[in-house]
Amino acid sequence: MAEIVPADVVVHAEPLAPPAENLLESIRATSQRMGQAIHDLSAHQQDGKLFVELHLEVDETLTLREAHRQATELGRGDPQAAGHPAEVNIHIEPMGSNIATTSTSAGEMKALAQSIEQFVNTLPMETTSW
Repeated sequence: MAEIVPADVVVHAEPLAPPAENLLESIRATSQRMGQAIHDLSAHQQDGKLFVELHLEVDETLTLREAHRQATELGRGDPQAAGHPAEVNIHIEPMGSNIATTSTSAGEMKALAQSIEQFVNTLPMETTSW
């Protein structure tokens, strides 16, 4: 018969987060490293494809070109996300304290609304049978 030798045994368990949670945390960390603020970050999987959506906060004085460059840089900047083929949708939101103003008169806005309505009414009607 074998002799039982007293011993101290330590079991260390590492909690594992679901893969989507790791991806979201990785995206948050990447945006923080790049000095970019994001919110409303979400991910879902459908038919084996991952869809990621987030809102990128940019300085209100940036040009659209520069804001788009930042969004593109963020979309490419996460090495962990590269292992997850994903479709990424980034909403660019200008953040600031100023309220946008327009020099367009109410009459011009009404004329624009009418032009849009006329255009939409010329589009072919589609019907879907359920």
